[in-house]
Amino acid sequence: MELRKKLGKGTLVLIGIIAVMATALGAVLITRTYNYSGRIITSGDFALYTDQALTIPFTGYDFGNYTVLTDESKMTYAWIKSKGNTDTNMTWTSNYFTTVQDNTLKNTAWVTWIDLLNTTVWGDGTAWYPSNATGTPLLTKFFLAKGASTCIRVGLRALASSPPETLAFIQTISQET
Repeated sequence: MELRKKLGKGTLVLIGIIAVMATALGAVLITRTYNYSGRIITSGDFALYTDQALTIPFTGYDFGNYTVLTDESKMTYAWIKSKGNTDTNMTWTSNYFTTVQDNTLKNTAWVTWIDLLNTTVWGDGTAWYPSNATGTPLLTKFFLAKGASTCIRVGLRALASSPPETLAFIQTISQET
């Protein structure tokens, strides 16, 4: 009690304020670090999907068996979507096929091709020539705007009277930004 009298009421209030502030400052000095990351895409990017809603990734397709009594063609569809923030030109080629003929790639028993389709109209489509095709005017590249999507039709034809064989091939779709 004597200390209280000697210091006075104002001094005790000041000591109390300093004690509260010291406690608060101690709480402010507790820190935690959180890491974040991100990137700005400066080149194009794209993906292929099996559905028009662009939800199921396209990973390839098994065309099944061919009887080749006559030329026999089968097709599948995929949707290509630009995922980057730049416009891009798309090209394609394929391994295993040795000859460019019209808008197709072929060898002695097989022919493959890709057509560009309007996503809402199923028609004959526009021939998308492989990138190693020659002559003019050929659509060896097609323009895909950033964020845009379009439907492609991939075809495989077995030529009549071809000997039995199993075919595995790769079609490579590329972008130029």
